[in-house]
Amino acid sequence: MLRSVDIVEKRLLLLTFKTKEILVKLEQVETDLETALQEEGKLKTQYQDYVCGRSDDCKAVKDLEAKIAMEVPEKEGDKKLTADAKKAWQERQRTENKELAAAIDKQKMAAFVLEDAKIKIDMARTKLQNMRSVLELKTAQILYCASNIQIAGTARVEQDEAGNVRITEPEENS
Repeated sequence: MLRSVDIVEKRLLLLTFKTKEILVKLEQVETDLETALQEEGKLKTQYQDYVCGRSDDCKAVKDLEAKIAMEVPEKEGDKKLTADAKKAWQERQRTENKELAAAIDKQKMAAFVLEDAKIKIDMARTKLQNMRSVLELKTAQILYCASNIQIAGTARVEQDEAGNVRITEPEENS
């Protein structure tokens, strides 16, 4: 024999869904995503001269290398430098020239900081999608609860001291 769940039992079931908590968490995740996006924008502005492509140097490093290229010596002692020797001298300047080395280090730091910001954004987007999925599930559960739920005629919807709700069957007397 089935019976309809009464309004008090439905209320107990609905309270277990904790939709207010989910909405608060959803708003927090949305705020976190917005903050991460704003932070990324600030970092891109801050490091705009040090942002580079995957296999290329940034604008600041290229400018310094162009400046250094103008200073390549034609001779080393009595010998005229070959094109390969000039190229090797320019390559050594990436570590020997303090200004260029500092720009390269800042380029690396900017890449790391921006990648970290992108990771935070991706994490926030994933959390947001997960929270939306949970909210969709709770919506479906509420719609189900709003319908006419049928349970066994002797079953009871009960709430314990901890606030947990469960459907129980009374024990049969043997």
